[in-house]
Amino acid sequence: MKKRVLAVLLLSSIALSITSCKIDKNIDFSGDTTAQSTQKETRIHNSFKDVLPDFGFDSVPLENYREGVSYSFSAQCSEKDYEKYIDAVKKTGFNVNSTEANGYYSAYTEDDYFAEITLVDGMITVFVKR
Repeated sequence: MKKRVLAVLLLSSIALSITSCKIDKNIDFSGDTTAQSTQKETRIHNSFKDVLPDFGFDSVPLENYREGVSYSFSAQCSEKDYEKYIDAVKKTGFNVNSTEANGYYSAYTEDDYFAEITLVDGMITVFVKR
């Protein structure tokens, strides 16, 4: 008998919880659906041509893009072309807190973009994030 009473109570509580959740039909879902967050939103342009300088390398760059997080590419590159590209990167604004060594360059822009560029065994790798 106790089991039946308990089962009826559980079933009635389930039924009440299901029926008490209703959708407000007056809510307008057609407006702005931008989520608010306390964290800083990190967005990088879909086209990095406005952040990085365009430069022809010795091969077609192999690109890697993580939506809104980072962008990188690798390509064959001579040391002379690497130096030219570093100069072009500096001119586009990647010159804040810069670090430079043989085959390595990293710097920020005033907009907090970070670039890290390396040249290893004739391969340039460029990584950008914000």
